[in-house]
Amino acid sequence: MKQIVEDLISLLIICRGEAYIVGGYIRDKLLNFKELPKDIDIVYKGDLNVYIDKLKSKGYNFFQLNKELGIYRIIVKDKIVDITKMKGNCIEEDLAKRDFTINSIAFKLMDNKIIDPFEGRKDIKTKTLRQVNENVIGEDPVRILRGIRFYIKYGLHFTKSTEETIFFQVQNISKCAKERVFSEFMNIIQCDNSGIAFDLLDKYNVLKNLLPYIDDLKCIGKCKYHIVDAFTHMNISYKYFKKIFKDRQKFMGFNIEFLNKNLGGFCLKDYTAFATFAHDIGKFKCYKNNNGKVSFYGHNISGAKIANNFCNYFKFPKKAVKLITTVIEAHMYPLGIFKNFNSNYKKHFYNFFYKYDRYVPYILIVSFCDVYATRSLLDPENELEKYKKFIKNLFKEYYIYRSILDKRILKGDEIKNVIEIESNKIGKVIDYINKIAYINGIKDKDNIISYIRSNKKYF
Repeated sequence: MKQIVEDLISLLIICRGEAYIVGGYIRDKLLNFKELPKDIDIVYKGDLNVYIDKLKSKGYNFFQLNKELGIYRIIVKDKIVDITKMKGNCIEEDLAKRDFTINSIAFKLMDNKIIDPFEGRKDIKTKTLRQVNENVIGEDPVRILRGIRFYIKYGLHFTKSTEETIFFQVQNISKCAKERVFSEFMNIIQCDNSGIAFDLLDKYNVLKNLLPYIDDLKCIGKCKYHIVDAFTHMNISYKYFKKIFKDRQKFMGFNIEFLNKNLGGFCLKDYTAFATFAHDIGKFKCYKNNNGKVSFYGHNISGAKIANNFCNYFKFPKKAVKLITTVIEAHMYPLGIFKNFNSNYKKHFYNFFYKYDRYVPYILIVSFCDVYATRSLLDPENELEKYKKFIKNLFKEYYIYRSILDKRILKGDEIKNVIEIESNKIGKVIDYINKIAYINGIKDKDNIISYIRSNKKYF
C-alpha cells in the first residue's frame, strides 16, 4: 500500500490535482482498529482521466466501476484502490454527502493534513455514531444498516438525534435497492461476533420492516417445551450459534471448515447463522391453542416459505436461498428421530441423509442450537446432554454414509454386467447399493453383487 500511495503523490504535481484518502481506511486508523481495510478510497479534484492515464503509464491497470460517477479501481495483490471524482467544489462539500461523521474525515496527500469539518475525530474518541446532517439517512435509508454494522463492529453508539432519524426513516429501507439491503444485512451478521445483531435490528425497528411476523412472534411461543416467546427463542438460538462458532474450526470433534466457503461474498456460516435465527419464523402462522394445548404443527414448512420470499425479494444468491430454506424446513427432523429412537435407527438415519444429503451438517448444527436454546432454560430430564451425544453420533453416521457414496462400490458399467438394466434405471440401483451398504453394513463388492441379482425384480 505504501508504494501505491507514493506513486499517487508523485503524480499530483504533474497533474496539478488534489487527492485525499477518505472513508474506512482513515476511520479504522483513527479507531486503532486491529485490522486495517485492504482497500483505500481516494477522492480526486482535477481532471481524473489525465490522472488515471499517468497512473497507467506507471504500470497500474485500472478498470472503470462507474462511468457516470467517475469511479476507477486498481487491484494490486490483495489491495484495492478506488479513485473517485470529487463531489462538489471542495473536499468539505464531498464529505458533507457522506453518512456518519466518523466517515467524513479526509487526509490530504502532499500536505499530510487531516480535514475534519464535522468533528469526526471527537466522535471517534467518544465512541459516537452521528449523522453528518439530518438529510443523509433519508436520502439513503440503507445507511441505517451501515450504522448498525459500525455499532457492532466498533462498539459505537448512536446520538439521540441520529436515533430519532433512524426511527423516522426505517420504514423506507425495504424500498431501497434490494441488492444493497442484502449486502448490508449480511455484513451485519458477518461482523457480529457477540450475537447482538438481532437485538439491535429489533431495537431500531429494522427487523419488522424487513421480515414479517416479528412483533407477532413476541406474543406466542410459550408452551410445555418453551418458557419464552418464539422471538426470544430464535434470538437465543442465534446467540448460541455465534458463541460456539466464533473462531472455531471444529464442532463436536468434526471439521467444520466447510462453513467458511464463500458464496456471493459471504461465508456459508453467515447464511447458516441467519437460518438459525429464522428457524421458527413460521410459528405465528401455525399457532394453535386448543383449550390451553399449544401447538405449531407445520411451522417448519411455513417458515421455509416465509424465508424463501424474504431471501428472493432481497436478491440472495440462489444457492444461499436453497441452503436457508432447506435448513429451516428440516430443522425438526433430527429431534424427531431422537424422540422416536429405536433399534431400527439406521433406517431412519438413512432416510434423513438420503433426503437432505449435503445439507445434513447445516441441519444438525441448527437443530442443536435450537434444542440448546430450549433446554438451557428448561431441562428437567437432562435432555440437552443426551441430545448433544445424539447429534455427535449423527455427524459420525453421516460421514460414514458420505464415504459410501463417495466410494461408489459399483459403477454404472459394472452394474450392467451384473444384471440387464436400462441406463435410466442405474441410478435406482446405485441408491439401493448405498442403502444396503449403510443400513446392513455390506460393503464387500461380491456380496453387493449377490444382493443385486437376488433383488433384480425391484429394478
